[in-house]
Amino acid sequence: MATTAHLGITLIEQSQAQKEVTANRAFKDIDAILNTGAIDRTLATPPASPASGDVYIVAASATGAWAGKDGKIAYFDAIWYFITPREGMSLWVNNEDLLYTYTGSAWSAETARSRSFSQHQLFALKTLTDAATISWDVAANQVARVTLAGNRTLSNPTGAVAGATYLLIVKQDATGSRTLAFGTNYKFPGGSAPAMSTTANATDVLSFVFDGTNMLGVAQKNFS
Repeated sequence: MATTAHLGITLIEQSQAQKEVTANRAFKDIDAILNTGAIDRTLATPPASPASGDVYIVAASATGAWAGKDGKIAYFDAIWYFITPREGMSLWVNNEDLLYTYTGSAWSAETARSRSFSQHQLFALKTLTDAATISWDVAANQVARVTLAGNRTLSNPTGAVAGATYLLIVKQDATGSRTLAFGTNYKFPGGSAPAMSTTANATDVLSFVFDGTNMLGVAQKNFS
């Protein structure tokens, strides 16, 4: 019987008996691909009590009902059905919160793939709220700026991810001579926090990399 070029879905033939069987299987295959994601991609043995509609990416060295189906998409509907992926097919994996794409030989997380861009990529510059203690949610403000209107303390960041870099532009207001102290998770060369430039309207830039515990930073001062 003829099949589609990509998912291998069996096509209904003229005068075919029980057309609904072929059509329903096609709908189920499509539903498995266009669902809310695979539950897991690391299981080599099928779960003991799957629910109807459960979808998995079969891991290597599969056993049981999945034997010989390594790398395929498995979905359950009374029995296990399998879809052979083609290069470029993508599927969200729920327990990892990651999108995986099939490369032609393996499933690869999008975060693990190198790529080039024809246009620049950027983090939008955000403005932090000036206060006696300045809060910095780096997850939402990876590149940020703040204008000091008094002596301030920069509290320990929230939302930091190990290996990520963060930038903070610190400006003096029109009065100047404002100081900035730092939370205990900020670490600087030599163990000493930098003193901000004090000239009115002066601009300093603080660059950080988060090591999983501390924000390791350097200061570039007095841009003019």
